[in-house]
Amino acid sequence: MPKFMKYEHHGEIVWVDADLKGKHTEHCLCFSCEKFKPDTSENCPIAEQNYQMCVQHSLVTPVYECPKFQAKPEADDLRRAIKRLFNYIPEMVPPIKSYAVLTHQNPSGWDDVDDSEIPFLSEPFLYAA
Repeated sequence: MPKFMKYEHHGEIVWVDADLKGKHTEHCLCFSCEKFKPDTSENCPIAEQNYQMCVQHSLVTPVYECPKFQAKPEADDLRRAIKRLFNYIPEMVPPIKSYAVLTHQNPSGWDDVDDSEIPFLSEPFLYAA
């Protein structure tokens, strides 16, 4: 894979280091901070200003240091780590020609799993068909 690549972000074609594309949420302190409440009026003003600048200039700028950082509870960190793992699964399996959607209501036997305590598990997942 080339070192740099182009893709569309915030409606504009941008360049990115291919190894770092999509990894800003892993690196950015905001995603582990109590004050980060995107799309609400209670969002951290620093995070909001950073996001608005990113939209205006079609940038991605993860925050590595912040004087106002307040760590979220560990349960949230675990949930994010699991979600990140699912984002990497397509890279770990060989290319497949078709996918099917699996939900907790799927009649294939998965409907007996109680996923009510883990909200993101109730969303559809793709699995190899």
